[in-house]
Amino acid sequence: MLWSLKKLDTGDQEDDLINVSYKVPKEERYTAHYDKNENGKYDFPKEVSAIDHILISKRLESNIKNVVIDHTHDPTVVSDHFPVIVELEF
Repeated sequence: MLWSLKKLDTGDQEDDLINVSYKVPKEERYTAHYDKNENGKYDFPKEVSAIDHILISKRLESNIKNVVIDHTHDPTVVSDHFPVIVELEF
């Protein structure tokens, strides 16, 4: 997929996108759990990864008020993904 997107790149930086996760502390930048050893437990940090992203235009970057990845639920019980939340201020 990334290859296809890069192929469409015009070289104009106006259409470049920013991954908002840089606003989240590095140790909190995980968005998914995968039970690799299938023990039914949440073995942190061995079984987390960052596979969910929010991309915004550079024009909106200055409007970012807050970015949070909500880790408040147990990924073995509810969803195995943690939501990425972006608050913009206009």
